[in-house]
Amino acid sequence: MHRNTYLILILLAGALLLIAGCTQPALPDNQVNSSPTSTATDFGSLTNLAITGTNLPTSYTIIENRTKSRDELSPLAIDLGWEAGYMVRSVTAGAPDGKSAEITQTIALYPNDTIHKIIRLAEAQDRSDKSMVFSDLAPPVTGDFTWAFHGTVSAITTETPTGLMHTSITGNSGDSPQTLQNFSEVLFVKGNVFEVIRIRGAHVDDDLLQNLSESAYQKIP
Repeated sequence: MHRNTYLILILLAGALLLIAGCTQPALPDNQVNSSPTSTATDFGSLTNLAITGTNLPTSYTIIENRTKSRDELSPLAIDLGWEAGYMVRSVTAGAPDGKSAEITQTIALYPNDTIHKIIRLAEAQDRSDKSMVFSDLAPPVTGDFTWAFHGTVSAITTETPTGLMHTSITGNSGDSPQTLQNFSEVLFVKGNVFEVIRIRGAHVDDDLLQNLSESAYQKIP
């Protein structure tokens, strides 16, 4: 009799353990698969990634620095997940011949799953103007997803320039046919940050472009 009672108690205890193991409360919906999927970054604000006067030669003056709005972007950029943008523009009249140059930095945030498509599209578009001859530059130390090239004006044309893709992605307009200028450009991606840094004008300094690109890259955590 005691043996039967003992066996019954063991069986009841086992059953209770099984029930307890199968009926633990489920996680709330907002905690299921809680690994972050946001493209939020750790730098606080895009202004922290911007080129400043301390990054530039003394002959340059920053004439514009501002947040970009969705209204400046085409549906293509929005469809590809554009989240935020910032731009800085500086100019100099310090070239020996008195002619000026302009530096533009464009910063944009995109989701990780589309950002590498963005940089390829932008690079292809920025090298598509048939009025220019393009050549590769030695890339700066700005990660594996970097493109660097130089564009030289070969002819002035009345054709409408194909700047739509560049405008779509960075929110910058291309040169008009009457204002085509030589330029050098670096495009790179780090995390979910996409940057384009361009120097254009009569005095294009490729060494400066490389240094600015590496400084901008280091600003991204």
